[in-house]
Amino acid sequence: MEQKYQSGQVIVEYVLLLTIAVTLAMIVITSLVKRDGDDPENSGALIKQWQGLQRQIGEDLPP
Repeated sequence: MEQKYQSGQVIVEYVLLLTIAVTLAMIVITSLVKRDGDDPENSGALIKQWQGLQRQIGEDLPP
């Protein structure tokens, strides 16, 4: 009978770990690629870098 309960515990632990992993991934992705049209400084890290690169290319200054 004890084996049956261990099987259930494994499933519960797997679901909890999966939930934690998905939540952390969502937080990281949101903080990296968040777009804020009203305030560009409030955007995510990747978006800020991309906007800076676009600005630099748009200036078309020689190196």
